[in-house]
Amino acid sequence: MLSIDEDALSVLATGAHKELAYLDQFGSQRAPYRGFRRHCYNNEKQEPSDHANNLRRYLLLAPSLVPDDDSLTAFCVRHPDLNFENIKVSTDSNGSLQIRSMLDWQHAVVLPLFLHAGMPYDIQNEEDEVSSRRMTEPKLPDDFDALSQDEQIWEKKLLRRRLIHYHYVLSTAAYNRAHHRGLVYPFGDFCRRIFNYATTPWEGETIKLQLALIEMVVGWERFAKDGSTPCPVVFTPDEIDAAVKLGKELETADENERMLRKYVGYGPETWVPPAEYERAMASGQEMKRKMLEVYSEDGVMTDEKRALVVACWPLEDMDEVEFEEYM
Repeated sequence: MLSIDEDALSVLATGAHKELAYLDQFGSQRAPYRGFRRHCYNNEKQEPSDHANNLRRYLLLAPSLVPDDDSLTAFCVRHPDLNFENIKVSTDSNGSLQIRSMLDWQHAVVLPLFLHAGMPYDIQNEEDEVSSRRMTEPKLPDDFDALSQDEQIWEKKLLRRRLIHYHYVLSTAAYNRAHHRGLVYPFGDFCRRIFNYATTPWEGETIKLQLALIEMVVGWERFAKDGSTPCPVVFTPDEIDAAVKLGKELETADENERMLRKYVGYGPETWVPPAEYERAMASGQEMKRKMLEVYSEDGVMTDEKRALVVACWPLEDMDEVEFEEYM
């Protein structure tokens, strides 16, 4: 019979083994799925062996991701997308709100608590220092009345996000202590991130997994079980520098795509409502035309550069053969 630690380790490892089996049998060169990121790779198709190598590194490090606390390795089920649209409420005879049902359970999975515990996306405010580092009730700044109207509106929105985050943590500690233990586990966020990177189907990139591996290797003393076990994975300084550089370039590419998404008005996977399709297409083509004009004015628009811009443009039709590889 497997121990709890072995069960938790099998969860961490099985998804990576699945990806390795797929890459070994079916892996082929492919361009990154997200077009805006392709220029960061010189518009070159990526080798599946790069991701396979990082998956093998992950498997060497996976045993050190299993918490020593048995309560954190206990298996549980959790709603996979707990947002406001999936929670249905009504009022009772006293006018109090009551949760009646929760929708969209189709992607729910059973995992150890340390891989499940976390804040719902619509509530978490971890990127904000006040929410991530302090557990004191947030408040408006002391000079709030002296701020401009726009600044006051911003501070009120910021306070609302902080208060929701703060009260979620307090309520979880009071009413769901098991989840709270996972929520405050210091390696929880990292474990969930690297687990997801290692088990998600390959989309032509391995940089997220590689950067997570580097983070673990560089900070190995925090992960080593007995404090003296040598790290089984090594990255050279050149490998680290190259990965960090690529990561920063991809962050810029992602920001550029967010700006385009806001300008055109499309949603995830370039989705738009049918009534907005023609307008969105026209806006996207206009944005591409302006980008090509800027390159031309700078005197750097060669045929090769034009082909690169078009190839990286996220709103072009995807080649059907290439698209089928991701399905």
